Amino acid sequence: MIGSFTKSNIASCFRNKQDYFYIVVFAIVSLLLLIANPGYFSHDELQKLDHVKEFGLKNYIDTYVALQQGSSFGVPVRPFSFLVQGILALFMGEYVVVVHLIAVLTHAAVGCLLYAACSRFGMNRALSLTIACVFIVNPLSTLATGWSAALMDRWYVAFGVAAFICADKYVRESKGAWSLFSLFVCSSLSMLSKETAVILPALIGLMLLADISLIRTKRFWTAVVVWCLPIALFMLYRLPALLASFGNPDVSAYKASLTNIPEGLLVYSAYPFLTSTAEAGNWVFVNTVQMVLAVVMHCLICFALLWIRGVKGILIYVCGYFLFLAPVLLIPIKASHYLYGSSIVLSIAIGYLIFQGSKGFNVPRLVGLVALLLMLIHTAINQNFVYTLGHCMNVAMISTESAYASSNKPKKVSFQAEPGATEHVLYRLYTGRNRIANSYPLELSVSKFGEVLPDDVLVLKMNSSCIVHYN
Repeated sequence: MIGSFTKSNIASCFRNKQDYFYIVVFAIVSLLLLIANPGYFSHDELQKLDHVKEFGLKNYIDTYVALQQGSSFGVPVRPFSFLVQGILALFMGEYVVVVHLIAVLTHAAVGCLLYAACSRFGMNRALSLTIACVFIVNPLSTLATGWSAALMDRWYVAFGVAAFICADKYVRESKGAWSLFSLFVCSSLSMLSKETAVILPALIGLMLLADISLIRTKRFWTAVVVWCLPIALFMLYRLPALLASFGNPDVSAYKASLTNIPEGLLVYSAYPFLTSTAEAGNWVFVNTVQMVLAVVMHCLICFALLWIRGVKGILIYVCGYFLFLAPVLLIPIKASHYLYGSSIVLSIAIGYLIFQGSKGFNVPRLVGLVALLLMLIHTAINQNFVYTLGHCMNVAMISTESAYASSNKPKKVSFQAEPGATEHVLYRLYTGRNRIANSYPLELSVSKFGEVLPDDVLVLKMNSSCIVHYN
């Protein structure tokens, strides 16, 4: 699966410059439903919008774009990602399409970096382009792209792949200090995008698969040290928060424990082929037969890789797939956007099974094509889920503003979902928020339908069409 380094591999990256354009166009066309989404995925985006509206961008930057230890490792410290999110908040109110377009373009940029990385390792143009396109429409990447607040996953992976290319240039292409400096910058930005980047230096091991003799070179170990240095400094700075995450009852959502690993392995192994659910956290509602079939499909991919590449091939795949999940396997939360990095590895495997060089319609190729078909179905379902949810959120938000304006505008508002309405939309809209249009600060909550509340609380109800109304 890993080819040797040659100058022709590098030259092909530049000869096929139009392929990068093709990848971007393919991303825009294939993810058009995500771009056209009129709303947002959750309160995470809207909370940042509220902050910028109320206090301004400078205050937002002072609050979020800063290094801090945090009380636990579950407290996100992601200065670069939060900076991007703050800038996007300037467009969130009136130009929703800009926010989603930038998300898709960022995803396309990762696809272009993946194409470049594959080309460097001896994969031909057709295979590299196929891998990049499979990655673009991979169901493991849909939620991280359609949910604008999950930009952290896109950016840390983008800088991680860029760091890998810089390291490869320095080690195997014998480039100079600029490549080493670029590696340090990319590693730093990746770590400042999301803490999961702590695992990325392991990617440098791919060079050893191409040429084991590199392990004896000074350049290889220099690249390892430079890649690890920003990560080591960050982890040392946040060490107290990391230690507090183990056994602390106050951080139950992110409470790290080895007992969470088996469940995580099961869910993340099944998810690519769980076409009945978009959010990995909803796996508990999936019947046992579907879970088993999804895991079996993933096992078939492993066996197909074993068939054509032997034990080495399957070990590379399994280790690579779960490498990006290693930090989150320890926590109880199961989330689809955590799989963004793993989608790269799955995409490489699918592309390789389809273009693995054997003549005819053999079993590994059949497994790859069936897996790709199931993944495309899952992606379509995921895109529809994100769009439908965003549409409902948008209708609910607009109608809330109208309903609140027609009331006496009290300081306390509680939302109730009528029978048949999607109650979770109300939680996605108003959790942790205190604003309706230009009215703030308010006390916003969600209560059960028909619950009697104090007279000073305005009750707004949402019907099955996502319209919030005031009776």
